[in-house]
Amino acid sequence: MGDDSASIDRDFSAYLNDPLGYARDVLGILPTPDQSQIAPAILCPPYRVLVKSGHSIGKTFLAAWLVNWWYDTRKPGVAITTAPTKRDVVDLLWTEVRLQRQRAKLPLPFDFIGPAAPEMRTGDDHYAKGYTASKGESFQGRHRARMLFVFDEAEGVSANYWQTAETMFHPNGDHAFFAILNPTTTTSQSFIEERAVGADGLRKWQVFTVSSLSHPNIAVGLENEGRIARGELPLPVPIPNAVSVEQVRTWLGDWFERIAADSHAATDIEFPPGSGQWWRPGPLGEARVLGRRPSAGTYGVWSEALWSMAVKNDDRSPHRMNEFPELGCDVARFGDDWTETHSRWGNVSLDHEAVNGWDEVRVATRLKDVVAELAALANKDRPKTLPAVTAKQIKMKVDDTGCGGGVVSILRADKYNVIPVNSSETAKDSDKYEKVRHELWFSTVERAKSGRLSLAALNARKSGVVARLESQALAPIWWPDSKGRRSVEPKDDTKKKIGRSPDGMDAMNLAYYEGRSGGLVVAVAGGGR
Repeated sequence: MGDDSASIDRDFSAYLNDPLGYARDVLGILPTPDQSQIAPAILCPPYRVLVKSGHSIGKTFLAAWLVNWWYDTRKPGVAITTAPTKRDVVDLLWTEVRLQRQRAKLPLPFDFIGPAAPEMRTGDDHYAKGYTASKGESFQGRHRARMLFVFDEAEGVSANYWQTAETMFHPNGDHAFFAILNPTTTTSQSFIEERAVGADGLRKWQVFTVSSLSHPNIAVGLENEGRIARGELPLPVPIPNAVSVEQVRTWLGDWFERIAADSHAATDIEFPPGSGQWWRPGPLGEARVLGRRPSAGTYGVWSEALWSMAVKNDDRSPHRMNEFPELGCDVARFGDDWTETHSRWGNVSLDHEAVNGWDEVRVATRLKDVVAELAALANKDRPKTLPAVTAKQIKMKVDDTGCGGGVVSILRADKYNVIPVNSSETAKDSDKYEKVRHELWFSTVERAKSGRLSLAALNARKSGVVARLESQALAPIWWPDSKGRRSVEPKDDTKKKIGRSPDGMDAMNLAYYEGRSGGLVVAVAGGGR
């Protein structure tokens, strides 16, 4: 057990790269399978771990364990924690830090600077300290060789804390960054961080999603229901005070909708597993039980679960001989906007490019090169008995507003199969949407819902690109207009949220848009609804 004497000076450096061994041998605790997978991840590139979790799975326990491990194994070394409120910092996280040290299997020094202070310290180069985000307490400027940053309840930590930590963090293996949260919104800084991409084009964070249903208490609790029904003694619960089957059943009643077994979607859950009882999560069920960003009820155009389904959908079905690749291009209008191109073949996204500052001639020239590459791809396994596909047969759907009109004119003059798309036109399905722009967004979403959108191949080659597209996809909201039709927020509103225009998703929407029979109308005009 722990010792309240600061004279204890054990050497725990053997656990420098072994948080699991420290938990087992020093703290005397047994992590859950999810926790055992997450903890060592902060020692691996990119040395940033973000955990989205359901309720009662041991979020604060995990954060406190990492603080204690870092403090005891690194001298010098610094651990900095923050959370939204004093209660989160002092009463929850740092109370757990103290409890773990008191209950430890091996004696640990009690280096706290006061009876309730969120700080341990032996010197200026060896300490752990908690800061309350809502008070504006600053840890800026505290640069040390070995630093751990822990953001507990990170959904409520404001952008300036993330940005300050980023200026101090060095992804060299001596620093680590750990954030854990219930993902209740799509407007928080944690939402932006989750999808952030570094200068190397790779995701900045290793992201874990932990459902309350995966906790070992649930499997044991369900087994105990059967044992009790058979008159047998129940098994001990692995982790008392963590999530229970009884809690889950309450949550299902409050935050989920019971649905017919033959109407369930990939985003629904079966509980108990194998029971044939299917449940559809509402926003709170997604966030607080399944560890997913909410969709329904918040009017998000895309949901996190649906995007994940498209990324995992590894569609390798053969293409029909008369089905050629296509591309969509959203042409930048000014300054900090990007010209982006998305190509696909059937249901499968092939590639995505983004450039800035190109004029109409250069964009048109690049599009000619891209369709030549797509034609070559279409001909690669095409039977020699069939006519070869030419570049001018490849369909290009191009934003026809602003600079896009010039690109369309150049391509048309050279007899390319270019289809101008104008987002301000009346939608093809005018009963559901007022403008083509709204139809563009939702037609891609509907493809994904029906399993006809595959981002797996693109993600395997360009995961950073797919991460940026995800950030753009999940940002916009929609609302019903006076006629009950779906309207997507103006493009400029989305730009304010994520710091850049969603040009990438505009290009992807164009690539998958089926348009009108015998003609077209569409694209993605800047600020229109």
